[in-house]
Amino acid sequence: GDFEGTFLRCLDRGAVWVNQRFIHLDNATDLPSARRDKQFRIRHILRPKDDEEHDTPVFELEHEIRSIFHKSAPLLGATNTRSHGPHPHFEDPAKDLPGGITEINHRIEVPLDWSKHIETNTISVYAREILDTSNVKTRHDKPILLFLQGGPGYPSPRPPLPPSGWLQRA
Repeated sequence: GDFEGTFLRCLDRGAVWVNQRFIHLDNATDLPSARRDKQFRIRHILRPKDDEEHDTPVFELEHEIRSIFHKSAPLLGATNTRSHGPHPHFEDPAKDLPGGITEINHRIEVPLDWSKHIETNTISVYAREILDTSNVKTRHDKPILLFLQGGPGYPSPRPPLPPSGWLQRA
């Protein structure tokens, strides 16, 4: 991912935020401090820059954005049964779907309790990666867009085929 570029875009939009309760974890107000902490926080989800009301928050949500080199990054050193980092990452083969999109399913084993230095209890976190292969050369040609949906006992909806709504715009 483009951690530094993401930080600079968030900073430019005024979205970077420091939570005073957690300044011992991160206090990123500029690029050198974001690099040092390997993470930064935002407090508001803003409308796209091309939107007429682009400075208007859509949603308030404190969120940490971490570099892949952060000690708690679940994808650290991640490839197919990627075990180079501290958390095993399993990636299913890419599956082509109608409408020029490709789906890749991921499962990452992460500690049940991140506060413990040695954790034997883990959970498997599932993520689905969707790529517009009709418009992208590689999976790293576009920035990452995170869509959180579903939860314990409630699955996320399958992507519409062909893509529509926010997925088509993305």
